[in-house]
Amino acid sequence: DKMAAVTAAWERTNAAVVAREIALVNSIQYHQFIHDCQEYASWLLSMDKKLKAVACPESASEADTLLSLHKERRAELTSRQQQFTQLKENTGDTMIAENHAEKDKIVAEIEKTAEIAENVSQSWERAKLLLIQGNQLHAFKQQHALALSWLEQKEAVLNNDDIGDSLAAVEALIRKHQGFVSTFENQFSVVEDLVKTGEELIKNDHNESDTIKEYLAGCVARLQEAKEKCSARQQVLTASS
Repeated sequence: DKMAAVTAAWERTNAAVVAREIALVNSIQYHQFIHDCQEYASWLLSMDKKLKAVACPESASEADTLLSLHKERRAELTSRQQQFTQLKENTGDTMIAENHAEKDKIVAEIEKTAEIAENVSQSWERAKLLLIQGNQLHAFKQQHALALSWLEQKEAVLNNDDIGDSLAAVEALIRKHQGFVSTFENQFSVVEDLVKTGEELIKNDHNESDTIKEYLAGCVARLQEAKEKCSARQQVLTASS
């Protein structure tokens, strides 16, 4: 039957056309997916270079500025990660579930992109730690500078070798020294607080722990020397009375 043969041929042709259209749609979908993954990966690698270029800030204000920028980069990473997750779930996983002809390549592309994203996330965390520790170091140095200034003031007083030229003068110097001692002892916390801050940073494995130890050792040594001078001056004045 010619009509039946024509109908069958038409159906075969139509089926082939439909199959071709489906194949084209699948191919377009696949190539678009790969393109989107690679575009995301390229963006990630560019961000990774920026993160790895982050250096220890040279001042507290620079540390604050860089930390602000770093938070913005985290927001960018999160936004792009969410977009990739949607792409994976809405397109990649669907193609895999439908046993797409390029299923293995799709899986490989997802895994490769996810690995790059994880590496960049680790770079962000390392840069964050560097910036935070930089900020902490500058804050510690400012605290150290205040402690040194306080010590220098006390040392200047203790370097005074005046022992008076009369009993009245000596007694006045003794009263003055006792007042100095009282104030001096009440302000030991200036150095003690510095030591607490420094030891906490060292305990948390600060990357400049050795530098912090040197700062603390120098400051503590000067405080001890000032205490000894204070005691020695008390003895000299007492002996002169």
